[in-house]
Amino acid sequence: MVLVNAAVGTFQEWKAERSAQALRTLLTTQATALRSGRTIELAAEDLVPGDVLLLDSGRRLPADLRLLEARDLRVDESLLTGESVAVEKGAGGLAPDRDPRPESQANHVVPRQT
Repeated sequence: MVLVNAAVGTFQEWKAERSAQALRTLLTTQATALRSGRTIELAAEDLVPGDVLLLDSGRRLPADLRLLEARDLRVDESLLTGESVAVEKGAGGLAPDRDPRPESQANHVVPRQT
């Protein structure tokens, strides 16, 4: 009886590990980046500071980013702010006399959680 119980427990643990691995694969965030003049797809973990990301409608953002160019961009920040309405974002340079922290540039920076 003990052997049967051990076998069933081992089998259930193996199945749970396979399910967890499948979920990790589904939750992996991919990014489209522009590197050395080429467009490439890579995992969010492989991004480095200075990468230029290309955004598509409906995709999760792989990192915090500053917008260089945007047209009719609205971002759902409800997880961060609780607001139910999407926030309009636009590109904007960092003026020399402006505060460089991202929170002071709210309309030019998009947080990762969105």
